[in-house]
Amino acid sequence: MAIISSAAEFSLKRLYLLLAAILVTLISIAVSPSSAVFYDKESAKPIGFNDFLYYYGTGSLVKNGSSDIYDSKLQQENLSNIIGAQVANIIPYLYPPQSLLFFAPLTYFPLKGAFHIWLVFNILSTLALLASLY
Repeated sequence: MAIISSAAEFSLKRLYLLLAAILVTLISIAVSPSSAVFYDKESAKPIGFNDFLYYYGTGSLVKNGSSDIYDSKLQQENLSNIIGAQVANIIPYLYPPQSLLFFAPLTYFPLKGAFHIWLVFNILSTLALLASLY
């Protein structure tokens, strides 16, 4: 009887963990577009992202042959060219250069398309994590 009870408690804990993870995922998806700080060139409508623009901008520097990925002024100019508007208060790229092996290929897509690929990748990664918990 104790084995069945502990198994039921374990399943209930897993279910609560799964529901919490799904809730966090849904909230992050819902909040992501509302954190927009740059605008689409054609429509002048906000495009939502968190750190994606910085990854994309630094990846485009690498794609274009620049090796100075930690130069804030160069990043600011590059991001301004990408989004077609002046960028202020830039956060410098702080990650190791190896991380750009993942981000540089995204720059072969337009900004908006690359953002959607990034969003889908994040959702699939979260779902894979949830599947591994269940």
